[in-house]
Amino acid sequence: MTAKACAILDSSSIQLERPIPDPNKEEKDWKNSDVFGTFQGQPVRIEVTVLHESLPPAIHAELDDLVRLAKIASGFQVTLRSMLVDMDYAERVRALVELLHESNVASGGETVEIDGVRFEWKGGAYRCPQETSPFESVCFYEADECASAETLRDIIHPCSVRPVTSKYVLEDHPNPPGVVTSADLPDAPTQVPVSTKVHQMLDGKRQQCEDGVINIVAFGNPLPMHEREVTDAICGSEVCMVPFWTDKNGVRHNGRAILKRDSKAPFVPATNLANEYDRIQFIEPFKKMSAVWHIRLGGYAKSKVIPNPNASFPVPRELVEAFSTPSLPPSELPGKLPDGSTPFLRPPDNSDEEEDIVWPEVAENYVQVCGTVAEARSVLAQLEQTRRSLDELREEVEQLWSEPSEKENGTKFISPTDEEMAMTFVIDCGGFEQAKACLEAYIAEMLGNLLQDEEGATTVQLTSSDKA
Repeated sequence: MTAKACAILDSSSIQLERPIPDPNKEEKDWKNSDVFGTFQGQPVRIEVTVLHESLPPAIHAELDDLVRLAKIASGFQVTLRSMLVDMDYAERVRALVELLHESNVASGGETVEIDGVRFEWKGGAYRCPQETSPFESVCFYEADECASAETLRDIIHPCSVRPVTSKYVLEDHPNPPGVVTSADLPDAPTQVPVSTKVHQMLDGKRQQCEDGVINIVAFGNPLPMHEREVTDAICGSEVCMVPFWTDKNGVRHNGRAILKRDSKAPFVPATNLANEYDRIQFIEPFKKMSAVWHIRLGGYAKSKVIPNPNASFPVPRELVEAFSTPSLPPSELPGKLPDGSTPFLRPPDNSDEEEDIVWPEVAENYVQVCGTVAEARSVLAQLEQTRRSLDELREEVEQLWSEPSEKENGTKFISPTDEEMAMTFVIDCGGFEQAKACLEAYIAEMLGNLLQDEEGATTVQLTSSDKA
């Protein structure tokens, strides 16, 4: 990272561990950044940090095979309490399986104690809740139980779990009444999600940011599997939103799922947050941080600079491009697939630019709620005549979904009106003009599909208002 910085920053401007002046502290207590230099004459500070996360223990096939070679005449299935980490551990599991099988043959299934570990005979298997036992249970299969039962040698490894949903997302988007997920169970994992850990690490680096300087945090990530977590921590957690509504007959309907990012994150444009309180809480503390330089470490190294759209001292585009791995040239992109279709290619991730792509499902959900195309157009036009700004719409929608209810633990579950759905549609599109363009594009696509299908066996009837 330092070598890359030296090659890009102005010649002879590099300084390591340069202190950050603080009038409120003695000089010996001043903070510093790892690298200081200038880019085209502008001062730049770079602070380096690395995400230290270990993978779950690996499965060693040779140790599994050692257990499977247990000298018994029956088949068995053993559920391990922890992974087989070395030869001694595997030998102990194998020895216990052989001793328990010997006891099972002699007694026909009775509780037994071996080396101070008590194995209870319950439900046709030996079970042990003690942590000193290397496995939770083992059951044996005789030849007369099923075909090839005596050759069955199953080893069930423990499952490694970790929460992936941030606490504030769970609080802001609770499950509807009666819906229970694994996060609600008593044995749910208690570690913080990786994205929360990344956010905490970046929050701690704010002290290495200086006023009036381009401040960049170089964030090293050794595991590609955590790249999405880093992006979620910076740009907002990815959430899948499914709109639902109730018709006049009391029947609930739902639209297509939409993948969005939660707006409560450091590098979300300030206008996307619903109120000033959220801006102060999530945006203001990170204004001195100009960008995060996300670096994938290892054999498939890759770097990408994520600029802060709210930075008090923005990072120049030239510096972003210099530190980032170049995108794949158009000439190297794959062509047609064998069936003649074009493969889906994700557009370049220009995080410093406003997202201008709106999924067709957004318009489809809005039309479905309104009932007809004509009604969707009418409601949108009436909302536009109120001349409310996007901030006013966001504040109203936020209030709609956050007002407490006397039911179900204070969580409010409602069916939005046509106007309220139109507000959400405008917010998702980024404005009234964008919403109208998105709606018309969807209508044109829908009518085009209907015309293509008119030769089929099924005839589609449009109402007069839809044709209008």
